[in-house]
Amino acid sequence: MDEALAADWLRNERLWRRGRGRGRQVPEGYNLDLDAWANQLVETDLDPERGWQLVLTMVGMAEDDEDLRAIGDGPLWLLRRNHAGFLPRITDRATQDPKLHRALQVTESWGPLRPD
Repeated sequence: MDEALAADWLRNERLWRRGRGRGRQVPEGYNLDLDAWANQLVETDLDPERGWQLVLTMVGMAEDDEDLRAIGDGPLWLLRRNHAGFLPRITDRATQDPKLHRALQVTESWGPLRPD
């Protein structure tokens, strides 16, 4: 289920990046509910463990730096911002996973990697 959600989220984000026209409108076919569901998993206490696994799945499926940037700006940033307990896991894993490290570099542009 998370693989399908991760794949759909990435496809949705690619559509967002490539399909926005004049006025930066939501592109046709973009699924706002899908984006909200993925963000809810990492932002709220709904199921942060599952959100962490979803982020890892997304990172594993990322095809390029743009995908990693979208993950870093979205789900990864929300996870680390709202669940400080994940910071050690995120940083430990990033030392072993170059793609996660790359996505994390984007989130660090939002501020230092420490609990708020």
